[in-house]
Amino acid sequence: MMRAILAALALGVTSPAFAQAQSAAPALASAVDPARKAVGLRIAGRLLPDGTYEKMLGGSMNQLMQSMIGDSFDLPIRSIAAMGGMSEQQVKALGPGTVKELAQILDPAFDQRMRITMQVMMGSMGRFFTQFEPSLRDGMAEVFAARFTDAQLREIDAFYASPTGSLLASQYMTMMTDPAMMSRMQGMMPKMMQAMPAMLAEAGKATANLPQPRKPEDLSAAEKKRMAELLGLDPAKVK
Repeated sequence: MMRAILAALALGVTSPAFAQAQSAAPALASAVDPARKAVGLRIAGRLLPDGTYEKMLGGSMNQLMQSMIGDSFDLPIRSIAAMGGMSEQQVKALGPGTVKELAQILDPAFDQRMRITMQVMMGSMGRFFTQFEPSLRDGMAEVFAARFTDAQLREIDAFYASPTGSLLASQYMTMMTDPAMMSRMQGMMPKMMQAMPAMLAEAGKATANLPQPRKPEDLSAAEKKRMAELLGLDPAKVK
């Protein structure tokens, strides 16, 4: 469970830019003028220099993730249960402890395991996304070339080539990991978790008119067979 949460948080940091570049490239590649893209590549190279993701996912970001994960495990078990859809009566029947208390009973080395796991995962994620930086720069270049005129591209390129622009560009991607931003993001986490039950309730209302998910016994023989294949189970056990 903890590793899944860590992976989701790390992907939350890195995936928007990655998804943008991946989705933009196929659609724009045939329409982008090579000369305009060349200017876009110069701009992208200044905004996303080599090693950017390793910097983003180390240091302050690692500390932020440590804190955010720690805060999430400090939540009362009752709050997590409410988010999971338990009834009010079922939630009241639970003890007053936190998720961390439960985790520490099951795993006496929980705190140390969480800290080491976070450090290793952030380092691994940084190295993983580093290999995609050239592709991301290529996608960014196509976006620049498609969204700005020749004159605007020249102005942007000239600015980022200037001393001030170069300094801004070199820090642009990592500015979100500055302690000033980290402290604000860290402060958002408890409030977000408090607001989560209301968000889930709103989502529940929005989907109330949809058919309810089916149970295994409601499936056809073909559907049970396919479900068993997907889960690696004996079809006879899907009942």
